[in-house]
Amino acid sequence: MDFTLFYSWLLLNTASNLFGSGIDKVQLAVQKGEMHWSAEQNSQSEKRIIESAPSEKEVSAQPKAGFKNFYDYLERHYQVPRAARKDGVKGELLVFFHVNADGSLSNFQVMKDLGKGTGEELIRVIKSGPKWIAGKDSEGNFVTTSFSIPLKIGVDFTSSF
Repeated sequence: MDFTLFYSWLLLNTASNLFGSGIDKVQLAVQKGEMHWSAEQNSQSEKRIIESAPSEKEVSAQPKAGFKNFYDYLERHYQVPRAARKDGVKGELLVFFHVNADGSLSNFQVMKDLGKGTGEELIRVIKSGPKWIAGKDSEGNFVTTSFSIPLKIGVDFTSSF
């Protein structure tokens, strides 16, 4: 299977998992060492997600204490909202946000929500969590980057990654 075909298949499946079976089209573009992709849902040509992989000289944003500690923090501090617990809500959340050049977080969007306050709680926990280190461009300058965090809420109402 060639590179483009494999990534097209992978991205279509990823987009379908995130947004349901209504994904009509996934596009992949590789340009100057960066890979960009977008998914179109329900033939409305609405751009739902754009991901970019850093080149060899670029550095992705990351939590100061590392991802393991960050996910441990999320697991300890995320509280399933009472209404969600009462109704037996389960599934996966996805929150998208920017890590700014100064390491601050902004522009939070719940991309996949389970309702009953579950997405808002994830945003609250991320905002109040450990500090982040901004990403760097190929020249070593700190830049604003996009990031997404998934969270699964299980049957026993605990979070898992």
